Amino acid sequence: MKGKRALGLTGILAALLVVAPAAAQQHQHQHQRGHEQQAGKMGMDTGWKELNGFHSLMHLSHQPLMQSGDVAPARRVAADLAAAAAALAKSPVPATCSGDDLAERTAKLAEQARAFAKLVADGADDDAVKAGVNEVHDLVEPIMKACRMKGG
Repeated sequence: MKGKRALGLTGILAALLVVAPAAAQQHQHQHQRGHEQQAGKMGMDTGWKELNGFHSLMHLSHQPLMQSGDVAPARRVAADLAAAAAALAKSPVPATCSGDDLAERTAKLAEQARAFAKLVADGADDDAVKAGVNEVHDLVEPIMKACRMKGG
């Protein structure tokens, strides 16, 4: 009986090792889709899913800063912001966006978001975090304006 129980636990552990990475990937996908849906609800649908996802993360970090000076949300999403900016920079620019320099702008945004995430990871003080969030925000605004959906 004891041997069968051990074999059963081994099987369960093996199954968890197979299922856990897939579950984590599914969670990440749902997390990103949630950001994209949030962007649509905020009236920020640009037709560029990577930009919508990035902007919703930006909103989560910048809005509390503007409303109350709270940098904790910016600290929490800094790494996600950098990852979303990198994905945005790698994605194709939709034809609905205007501007020839959007690929360059998204590359610069990804670079700044990566620098911001490093700043946070290195334990920067609140003033530096505020400045970093504002720099990233200032870079994404013109991209958002170039990609606003007509009528939106």
